[in-house]
Amino acid sequence: MITTLKGDGFTSILTVINSSKKESDISTEKIPVRNCNGRALKDHEAEAIKIINKENTYILTICHN
Repeated sequence: MITTLKGDGFTSILTVINSSKKESDISTEKIPVRNCNGRALKDHEAEAIKIINKENTYILTICHN
């Protein structure tokens, strides 16, 4: 796998690798992140992705700031 991204300022690539033989075994969704005061954070502050399979739901949060 080769991934390339060019951009000015903050850039981010989130990659989910599925080792299952069936592509449809998981779904992913980028979800908003809010701080403890309810303010929606910008992508350069934090990002989150929800990963769902038949049995589990995982939320991965990445804090950049």
